[in-house]
This record gives sequence, structure tokens and C-alpha cells, in this order.
Amino acid sequence: MQEKSTRAVLVDIFVRVNGGTSNGSVKIEGRTPEIHTVVLYKNPTITPLKLTEGEGESTTASAPREITVIDPSNFIFSSHLSNYNNLSTVHEGEIPFTINTIHKAIQIYQPITKDIGPAPSQSRDCTDIAVKLALNFNQKLSIFTVPAILTSKTAIEECAIIKNISNISGIDPSIINTRPQLAVRIKQTSDTKVVELFNKLEHLISHELEIITKLDSGIEPLDIKNEVIKVLSDEELNAWKIITELYQYNIQCNTLIEKLTTSIKEEISQEDITIVSMMGAFDIGELL
Repeated sequence: MQEKSTRAVLVDIFVRVNGGTSNGSVKIEGRTPEIHTVVLYKNPTITPLKLTEGEGESTTASAPREITVIDPSNFIFSSHLSNYNNLSTVHEGEIPFTINTIHKAIQIYQPITKDIGPAPSQSRDCTDIAVKLALNFNQKLSIFTVPAILTSKTAIEECAIIKNISNISGIDPSIINTRPQLAVRIKQTSDTKVVELFNKLEHLISHELEIITKLDSGIEPLDIKNEVIKVLSDEELNAWKIITELYQYNIQCNTLIEKLTTSIKEEISQEDITIVSMMGAFDIGELL
């Protein structure tokens, strides 16, 4: 039985061929249909609509509940699920629904190699990412109260949960780009608090490095960036060590920005206060 608090569920689907003479048919690898996992997100019920029946008469009916398809890999893979509704078959007392998605090849997560698995250097698969998305949506229900949450690419980029988990710089501009690209699996760890804290630190450090670059004061932000990359690429570090190391580099950035205007320093310090309070709320043992 689905719990009342659950708004996001996982669904396995058959991958469909996109384009060509076999467009829309089930994709077969060898003799086995390819399986793909997506998230169905149930938006809150909309306020009932008033329906005019005649002169001075009206009744109320629930507007359709919008269920959004969130594809962890590529929205094209699951676009065939959208535009379904049960408005014509709804029974008395039921809330009608419609399923929506984006018909564009937008990716939330892209494996950096074909090497998929649980090791620090390996990429995650669609099921792993879908699980992490659902965990976050179900633990942050109060944030998502607007129906059709993902009706456009802009909505995806503005969704904090998707941005935190994504390894695509077009969705999360705060990602510290590396060559070659690193797995940085802490962004998709199961502990949603760790994911949020890591992303706040990454955002703050990226912002600070941009400011230092604009100072033109002889300071070389690349040195700090390289040290941050070393932390992110160290496969032996646990979550707490990564966070504490990054926070130390955040302090270094703050020190270098002493000559900035008061408004910018205040902006950074407020972000820093938030991070400090989040770190203080953690049980270090949970992150070891």
C-alpha cells in the first residue's frame, strides 16, 4: 500500500526506439527488452473548479491532478508516457489525473564512462539516480506545491532537488568542471542532508572563485581550484572528510576576498553562516 506522504514513486518501463523505421517500438538488446527506470511525481491536488450547469446553477469538480514524469537519464526515453489522462473514465469520488513530461532530449545525469557500479570512480545507472530523486522528493514535500513542476527546461534548472543531484553543468552551473570529468558521487549519495550541504559548499566555492578571478589582484584562483579538485578526486575520502576539506578551502576564499565591498562580503558570510549551522546539525559518526 502506498503511504499518504509518498508523492514520488519509481516505475520500470520498456525503452522505446526513437526515430527511424522502428520508431516507438520496444528496444531489444540481444533477445532482452531494455529496461529503464523513471520517477512519477504526484503534484498536490488543485483547488476544485466551478462548473456552470445552467442559469444561476453551478457545481464543483476537482481539477486533474498532474503527474510529472521525471526521467533520470533522458526525457526522450519516457516521452511516450505523457499526455495520458483518465478524464473520461474517472469514477465518482476519484480525482482525475493527467501525466506530463518534456518532449526534449534533456539529461539530468550522464554517466562519465560506460563503467557502471558502486565504486567511487564508477558512474551510476538510471535506477540509482531515480531512487535518489524519489528519496529527495518524498522528504521535501512542502517545497513542491506548484503543479506541472517540470513543464519546461527552465523548470528543471530551477528545481533544487534535480540541480543538487545532477552532474550536468547546464543544470547545475556550480559544478566545478574537471578534465577528465570526475564521478563526484557525493552529489547522489543516499543521505539527502549530505547532498544539500555538499551542494551549498560547491555553490559557494564556485561563486567565490569567480569573484577572485574578477579582482585582478594577482591572486591565482586556479591554485585553490586544483586543490578542490584533488579533494573531489580522492576516492579514499568519506563524506564528512570531503565536506570538511571543502569548508577549509571556502575559508581560504573568504580570506582572499577581504578587499571586496561590504555588500558582497555580507552576501558570502550569510551563505557561510547557513553552511556552518548545517554542519553543526550533523552527527559526525553518521558520515564516517
